[in-house]
Amino acid sequence: MKRLLFFILSMVTASTSLFAQTDVSGKVTDARDNSALSGVNVTVKGSRTGTTTDINGNFRISTPSNATLVFSNVGFSDKEVR
Repeated sequence: MKRLLFFILSMVTASTSLFAQTDVSGKVTDARDNSALSGVNVTVKGSRTGTTTDINGNFRISTPSNATLVFSNVGFSDKEVR
């Protein structure tokens, strides 16, 4: 059975432009024991923009203001967050 990802997202900055971009950062943890998950893929749904979490489960990504982020990792169910 796949485990669920638990994560904390925080909006860091927002800049205004023709296509408004928002920097999003957060930490991805295991829902069972709250341990940090490194190597989780974080992508903007429908695009080729992405990053991975660091050894402490932290990530930062620049996204369009209306984006949906997709979190995926082997052994875990994918999680989508608007």
